[in-house]
Amino acid sequence: MRYTILIGLLAAVALPARAEIPLDAAEVIQPAQLIRDNRTTALQVRQTLAEGDIIKTGGSRASVTMHFARDGILTLGTSSQLLIHGASPANLGRGEVLRAQLVRGELTLEAYPASNTVPKDYRLNVGPLQVRALGADMWAFANSEGEAVCLHQGALEITGSVGEQRLDFAGDCLRHRTGGPLQFLPGGETELKDRLLTAEQSTVDTAEAELRPVNVTTPPKIQVTPAPVVVAAVAAPVSAPVSTPASAPAPRKAVNTSPQWVVVIATARSREAAEGIAYKLAKRTLRTTVRETGKPQAPYSVTFGNFATQKEATQFSKKLQRKYHLKVLRVAALS
Repeated sequence: MRYTILIGLLAAVALPARAEIPLDAAEVIQPAQLIRDNRTTALQVRQTLAEGDIIKTGGSRASVTMHFARDGILTLGTSSQLLIHGASPANLGRGEVLRAQLVRGELTLEAYPASNTVPKDYRLNVGPLQVRALGADMWAFANSEGEAVCLHQGALEITGSVGEQRLDFAGDCLRHRTGGPLQFLPGGETELKDRLLTAEQSTVDTAEAELRPVNVTTPPKIQVTPAPVVVAAVAAPVSAPVSTPASAPAPRKAVNTSPQWVVVIATARSREAAEGIAYKLAKRTLRTTVRETGKPQAPYSVTFGNFATQKEATQFSKKLQRKYHLKVLRVAALS
């Protein structure tokens, strides 16, 4: 008996301890799981994460918000899975480094630094896409059909076996379908999200709430040789078809009657003046749209984005104010 206990203690001592990193779960909406050393437990608020951890969400409302090195915010969406590769300490010219892999689902990163602070360095693998966000805000998505990355603030460098691309304008996206080339979508975030998330939701089984552990093997570190930029012609992504039983009638296509929202940055009395404002903003890496308002006192407006909800547009207007020091006039619904 003594020998059995001694062998067990020696085996426990021999196991390498996982290195904890400055990443913790700040907000958890269940069901959400932590998979560590092949053991699955419910993820808890304020739980510190370590190298090799897998975070997994399920259900229809589940999400996990994580804080990295005090000020970086990562939000893992519904039915998503994130593998934490590790982290490195701050170095000259940049802050701490976080390395992770979005296995499936969606991830939002808010890492745009406050003034006079060193930006954090995020290295995120999304399928074959290797994304570097040095102090940038972004959104990423991955499923069996491909991947997508959209820029919110800052700049993104994307490399990998399928090509390379840099995103500099807020709202610009990169789409990759399995087996295909990279597809650059300027200002295409709203439509891309609608297509991807709607198609993804239609395939979610109600039994997904019962989470099951999934084995994920940490990929070896590969040095990527930059490949020529491969950019396909701009085209709207095609949503996945919804399979229905043979006996069921074909579903009717839903018509979206809710308004779209934009951030109004400026108004002008002439199209020339509005286009001049848009040109100056473009030189500051902000892609805007000139619209007719139908109002005699200000017949033209310069707007940004195309958001599904007023709340989302309002939140993004605050980001524009912080980054570009703009006096945003208002958030408006498109008629």
